[in-house]
Amino acid sequence: MKEVRKTSIWQSAYWLLAILVVTIFAGEAGIMFLLQFCTLPLLYEIVVDDILLVVTIFPVLYFLVFRRLKQYIFKITKSEALLGQRVEEIKKIKNEVVAAGKLFESIINHVQEVFYVKDSALVVTYFSPNCEELYGCAPDEFYGDPQLWRKTINADDSGVIDDILKKIKDGEK
Repeated sequence: MKEVRKTSIWQSAYWLLAILVVTIFAGEAGIMFLLQFCTLPLLYEIVVDDILLVVTIFPVLYFLVFRRLKQYIFKITKSEALLGQRVEEIKKIKNEVVAAGKLFESIINHVQEVFYVKDSALVVTYFSPNCEELYGCAPDEFYGDPQLWRKTINADDSGVIDDILKKIKDGEK
């Protein structure tokens, strides 16, 4: 959700426009007042008028616009630097996770055991590929028949496995 930020009258464009109009009006009125006491050629009047106008408007523009703009640019630059640091941290963590995943996969694929992963609903979500070598059934077959692993157990060990599963189900260690 986008945050709505209220701007005060001091931050609005209308306030800036009003300040500039008043400044220009005051500067022009001051120049007209000064030019009543001396007569200058038209070109000199224009130059004096422009110089005094710049002298009166520049401080207003600086304090109301440029200084604030400089502050905003500083904040944006600082935010970009922090964001860049965060992106680099995320990339580093991602690379570490990918490397750990490759190491885990390499270990799982080369160990002479079958590994499987169950989710919170006790549904098997992963069988290691070497189950085909050890049991003669591909991982897809185990996914298709959740009880297929029981068929691979030696009949003499079936009772022991049932006892272990009952203890796990009852929450015993």
